[in-house]
Amino acid sequence: KIAMSAQPSATCRHFAMVHTPIKIEKAVKIPNARKALDHEWDKLENVKQAWNKYEVFEKADIIQKSQSTGKRVYFGELMELCHLKHSEQSEEYRKDLKFTGYKGRVVFRGDKVKDESGFYAVFTEQGTSASHMAGGKFLDGLARMPGMEGQISDAVSAYTQVPLPEDLETYITLPPRRRPAS
Repeated sequence: KIAMSAQPSATCRHFAMVHTPIKIEKAVKIPNARKALDHEWDKLENVKQAWNKYEVFEKADIIQKSQSTGKRVYFGELMELCHLKHSEQSEEYRKDLKFTGYKGRVVFRGDKVKDESGFYAVFTEQGTSASHMAGGKFLDGLARMPGMEGQISDAVSAYTQVPLPEDLETYITLPPRRRPAS
C-alpha cells in the first residue's frame, strides 16, 4: 500500500541515487574510492579473467602479423570510472551509515575500437529507442497506481558479461596507472 501525504514525515528519507563522477586522478587519492577501483580490477583480472594479463605484445608487431596473414585484428582501450554514490545525501548522513560510498567500474571503450589499419570498428546498433524508454516510463507509472505493483531488476556488472567472439582477435590497452612495470 502507498500512503500519500502533503507533508513528508521527518523520518522519511528520499534517495535520489545521484552518483557524482570523480576524476580518476582524485579518486586514487581517496582510500575508499581507490579500494572500489581496485576491487573492480581484481574482479575482472583475477575472478572473471576477462583478459590475459600475462601476455603483452607490441602493437606494431600485432599489426605487422595481421597484415602478413590477412587476419583482421582490433585494438581497444579500457577506462576507469569512479563515482560517489548517493552524493545528494549529506556527508554526516553517509558517515552515520559507515558508508564507503564509492563505485568503481572498468569499461571497454567501444567508441575507440580500431582495426589494424586504423579504421574505426563498425558495430551493429544496440541502442534503446524512444518508444522503449516511453514504454518503460508508462509501466513505472502504472506500477505506482493504487492496487498495482511492479518490479525492476538490473544485471550485476552487465557490461562484463558479454564475451567477445573467439574469431574477433581483440587487444586492449590498459590505463597508464594499471600497466605492469616493464
